[in-house]
Amino acid sequence: MSFLTPLFLLGGLAIAGPIIYHLIRHITRQRVQFSSLLFLEQSPPQITRKSRLQDIFLLILRCLVIAALALAFARPYVQKSLALPTTKGTHKRIVALVDTSASMRRADLWTKARSELDKVVSSTRPEDELAVLTFDRTSTALLRLEESRALPVGERKARLQQQLANIKPSWNTGHYGNAVAAAVELLHEAAMNDADAEQLIYLITDFQEGGRLDGLQGLEWPKNTRVSLVNLETSASNASLTVLAEAGAPSGAKGGRVRVHNSGDSRKEQFKLGWAVPGALTHLGKPLDVYVAPGKSQTVTVPERPSSNGPVSLLLTGDDHLFDNQLFVAAAAQQNVSVLYFGGDDPKDTAQPLYYLQRALEQDPRQKIVVTNLIRPPAPEQLQNAGLVVVAGQMPDDAVAPLAAAITTGKTVLLMLRSPEMGPLLARLAPDAKLTVQNGPTKDALFGQISFDHPLFAPFADPRFSDFTKIRFWKRRAVSLDSGSNARVIARFDDNSPAILHAPVGQGSIFILASGWQPADSQLALSSKFVPLLYGMLDHSGAVRSGTTEVRVGEALPLPKGRGEARVRVPSGEVKIVPADAAFTDTATPGIYVMEGTPPLEFAVNMDPSEGRTKPRTLEELERMGVPIKEQPPAISPATVKSEKNLMAVELENRQKMWRWFLVAAVAGLLLESAIAGWKTLKRSSGESAATA
Repeated sequence: MSFLTPLFLLGGLAIAGPIIYHLIRHITRQRVQFSSLLFLEQSPPQITRKSRLQDIFLLILRCLVIAALALAFARPYVQKSLALPTTKGTHKRIVALVDTSASMRRADLWTKARSELDKVVSSTRPEDELAVLTFDRTSTALLRLEESRALPVGERKARLQQQLANIKPSWNTGHYGNAVAAAVELLHEAAMNDADAEQLIYLITDFQEGGRLDGLQGLEWPKNTRVSLVNLETSASNASLTVLAEAGAPSGAKGGRVRVHNSGDSRKEQFKLGWAVPGALTHLGKPLDVYVAPGKSQTVTVPERPSSNGPVSLLLTGDDHLFDNQLFVAAAAQQNVSVLYFGGDDPKDTAQPLYYLQRALEQDPRQKIVVTNLIRPPAPEQLQNAGLVVVAGQMPDDAVAPLAAAITTGKTVLLMLRSPEMGPLLARLAPDAKLTVQNGPTKDALFGQISFDHPLFAPFADPRFSDFTKIRFWKRRAVSLDSGSNARVIARFDDNSPAILHAPVGQGSIFILASGWQPADSQLALSSKFVPLLYGMLDHSGAVRSGTTEVRVGEALPLPKGRGEARVRVPSGEVKIVPADAAFTDTATPGIYVMEGTPPLEFAVNMDPSEGRTKPRTLEELERMGVPIKEQPPAISPATVKSEKNLMAVELENRQKMWRWFLVAAVAGLLLESAIAGWKTLKRSSGESAATA
């Protein structure tokens, strides 16, 4: 039994009153007249050792009345526990997703994540099933559902702690969509055998805005499935660096640019940017002062790269978290590329193809392209070192055979059909193409159908760049494919005749243009598509390495095509052997990766800049994508808890109203006490009157 106003129970102390009253001897008020006491012998008064209670029944009755009144004013009630509704499933199926992306390297986030996982594991019962996955770009299972069934609850936690001891956040970006989809797939499979169990997905993460959510919308959710977001929090004020590629200046050279982004919940605005030794926290020389408002980005021109025998990196200081403040920049190494031209043109003649070829393939800081105008057969070493061979006219007979042999060993040739007389030359260079060349129609033509799935035109597949309809052709050759030809038409004129063809020859290939690019034949050399097409052919030949040396963590290094075995030195100093033409994807750590050679080729591997956007997302973003969120109980203060308990007690007491029965008992007791006391008084008075008479 509980009491709504327990202080009134102190009124029960009034029970002492009747007890004291009953202990006092009653001295009769009746006086008896007696003669002189002169002749009586005096004796001392007789004193009893203790007082005796008189009228025990009345005493008990009076005490009960006082106790009943005290209880009534204390407003008693009986506590009742509410029966909880039972569910069909007798167990739960839980999948815990633990974020190990780069943003979890901040402060104590990883420690908090492990602590939250311990709480989830500790809350499971022996009949519950549990799976634990870590995730960044991909998911890795630490504990599977079928494994948890065979493990006692106590061993689950110990096993996971042992596995997590060797795990720490990676440098990859976080993909929430992939992780949740992997958990849903596990639950789908398990629900096929038991569809009544309650299924929970715990997403333990910082849920930062740089993480990817694609794949969540439209996801088919299993029955009885809910997602609980365990959002980890840490201090704000984070800024990050992103390298920007700029034409004419390699990243990190004088004139290179980077973008500084300040998180939307940041409390700082002043930062410093400069060069530093990788891993150091101090700059080499005087850094630049950078001001970036919270939630904004600022493009900054970096200072000139310092002279250093070892690698250097850009360092940003001034925020609270260092994990995304270092940006590695590869040193620019210029590559020499040789292009051989057969055509007999004057390099200064603006009406000849060579004039436009030389200006389209100009030198830049990363590569030096040398166009050699051949007027005699090339030396064997010239053909061997050539990245691309352009044939725009007849060739000496003694030069055709060496060129045909070079194509079969892997060289790429661009053949411009300036006249039908070049048909026999084409047949000697690509005998399996089986093409017939004639003069084309005199009617002007435009590009019609283009195969954007071919590597040469793949960069133009975006609708913003796929418009070739403004390039006019005045002179062209009619090319027809004979039966059994291995050539592929990758671009056609608007009358459906071939414009550009690609034919494999041994290990090499030959591109065939049905028209020239000089102004007398077409507008191709004056269009914006001319330079990308030429560089596409160079890239297809494998002579030009990728234009970028900036790589994201986890991506393959763009090693040169057609190379032999390579040696790659990773940031730790270890040298790894890469087989010929194999991809190198062991880029789990940011830093400078060097392919050894003469000269060595550097690649800068950096964290995805999206991980630097650490402002937390809101739960509403998940709800808008149809994610069934498990409602979390609101945080309740102790004062609120006390108030809720008081209200429940008042409601319960109002329903029971036990005080009324105690008042009835008190009134009944008073009536009975009055009746008994009156009866005893009358009886005593009658006895005394009889004695007097």
